[in-house]
Amino acid sequence: MSGLPEAGRGKREASRREFLKRAATLAAASTLTAVPAWALEPRWFSRQQRADWVLRGATVYDGSGGAPVEADVAVAGDRIAAVGPKLAAAGAKEIDLKGLALAPGFIDIHSHTDLVLLVDPKAQSKIRQGVTTEVLGNCGFSAAPLDARSSAMYRDLCGPIFGHTDLDWDWDALPGFLARVERQGAALNAATLVGHGPLRASVMGFENRAPSPAELERMGAAVRWEPAAIEVRGGAPLHGIEADLQDLPDAAMTLAVAALFAQGPTTLRGIGNWRVKETDRRAAMAAELAKLGARTEVGADSLVVHPPPRLRTARIATYDDHRIAMAFLVLGGVARERVAIDDGSTTGACQALPLAPEGSNANFDRWPVW
Repeated sequence: MSGLPEAGRGKREASRREFLKRAATLAAASTLTAVPAWALEPRWFSRQQRADWVLRGATVYDGSGGAPVEADVAVAGDRIAAVGPKLAAAGAKEIDLKGLALAPGFIDIHSHTDLVLLVDPKAQSKIRQGVTTEVLGNCGFSAAPLDARSSAMYRDLCGPIFGHTDLDWDWDALPGFLARVERQGAALNAATLVGHGPLRASVMGFENRAPSPAELERMGAAVRWEPAAIEVRGGAPLHGIEADLQDLPDAAMTLAVAALFAQGPTTLRGIGNWRVKETDRRAAMAAELAKLGARTEVGADSLVVHPPPRLRTARIATYDDHRIAMAFLVLGGVARERVAIDDGSTTGACQALPLAPEGSNANFDRWPVW
């Protein structure tokens, strides 16, 4: 640039400054977008004046997966009262969060801190990571129900899972456990599943056998007794799931059939090894499920099953694959009208189910819900 006249150098430097300024503006715009439409809805602004806190100028990640926005967040009590630019909230305490990220609390859906909440109600290990809600009772282990005969053994079994083995368990049912959590206070929200471990132990101890129908009834299942049959129903409808089953490839095939009864699609991932079995099990399962009326999506490592409103009567091919035969035999326990499973050379021990009249439809409205 030394060879340019003074005027030329000045013009070139001005153009360069303008270019850098515009580039910086575009970069900022690509990172922080305008406040999303939902944040401008009137309901977010109707309660601004009763806010206790206003968090100013944070980079807000709203949990939708969209780009972050620079915005203020007003908090009233334990609720978000408003989200938007330059919120006015008279009397509220203000915190400047310029340059810091702000997001809704995270939900830890797989936690074993059931007893930790009683030992450390502040739950600092989770709060400091942004977790504000935990789901307890995972993997079949929950803090209740307990039975006098088996509670000591169950507590010993839970030792490596829950820790804090010296804690006094002064409850025998989940309401009692949750009441103690609430009585002591907790810095986060907690929800719990009912673990099948303590549920089973409270009814039949640790006996290594299948439960009887009467015991299933005590566990909460609806059992209907007939002269020559027993029907067992669960207490809630089956919902579609999304799961990585790389370590459970055989169970995945049974889940693909069970998905016919679910409400909503089921997505099975981690099943790429199905391609190198007795047959390409992805294509085979998709073809046979389609015979029953399901819509499927086959990926390189996944299978999505969309259950039909009504299942059709069908003859299921097994492709000389015992796992396919075993998976579809699940239908034999619930079908009012029947499907038939071909008896291939490797499935001679599998029961062939009688086929309903050609062209008839099996009405799933009356089928038991698992």
